[in-house]
Amino acid sequence: MKKGAYADSSLFDLFNLPFVEGNAQDAFRDLTDIVITEKLARQFFGQDKAIGKTLKLDNKSEYPRFGGDPRLST
Repeated sequence: MKKGAYADSSLFDLFNLPFVEGNAQDAFRDLTDIVITEKLARQFFGQDKAIGKTLKLDNKSEYPRFGGDPRLST
């Protein structure tokens, strides 16, 4: 993953974005939760459901994966 952005759940109050998995109400329950695009979910997890899986970035921090939106740019 080359770049990302920090946001909180208020992002989904401003933009009505559809979730492929999960939902906006449950996104970002924890500070380490992330939302990724459907494209990235397929890249990392194939056809498996991505909710409950973990992404490890820079071999340091682990981030639980929660939901995805196919319209967000990657």
